[in-house]
Amino acid sequence: MGGHVLTCQKCSDYPSVQSIFQGKTLIADFDDLRCETKAHIRVQLTMNLLTPLKFACDRTTLIDASVTSTFTAVLALCFGIIVLRYKKKLRRKENRMARVIANLNRGNCFAVYLIYSSVDEVFVRSGVYSPLNEKLRQVVGIDRDLVCIGDEQFRVGWNIYREIYKCMERSHVAVVVLSEGFANSVFCDQGPYSPTDS
Repeated sequence: MGGHVLTCQKCSDYPSVQSIFQGKTLIADFDDLRCETKAHIRVQLTMNLLTPLKFACDRTTLIDASVTSTFTAVLALCFGIIVLRYKKKLRRKENRMARVIANLNRGNCFAVYLIYSSVDEVFVRSGVYSPLNEKLRQVVGIDRDLVCIGDEQFRVGWNIYREIYKCMERSHVAVVVLSEGFANSVFCDQGPYSPTDS
């Protein structure tokens, strides 16, 4: 065929080889036609050559489809896992909040226990306690003090450290108002306290 080498090595050769087979009745020396394979061997054109070429084309398409579908499935699975974990985390948070609110409704605990220095009493009462207590009342919907300031909850005649520990146990969160007065207080100078100490 005019000195041109016909190849039958890859998928892109399939249409050429197939068109030659479709027009073989028009080619006078069809039986003498040869094509070059991947091993650079010239073989006679037969219908058996179309099968591996067609397979090469189908294999590329199948590999592309497999990779795409696998990637899509893995991506969808990861997205699903992320959504499920987020929903589970949100559900745990809502359940925890419901338990806290139920506990607060029983009236035997506080949402927050404020620890501060008596030097900062005015600031804590006006700038921390009042706004925090009001906001918690609005959010939770309970009309009572939800912020514990130790002195008001201490039992008279009891060990002050034991009372502090008891108030902390009855509160869901302890908030320390750090200030220079707190850092220099006797409470900080005494170091760690064990509730079993007398």
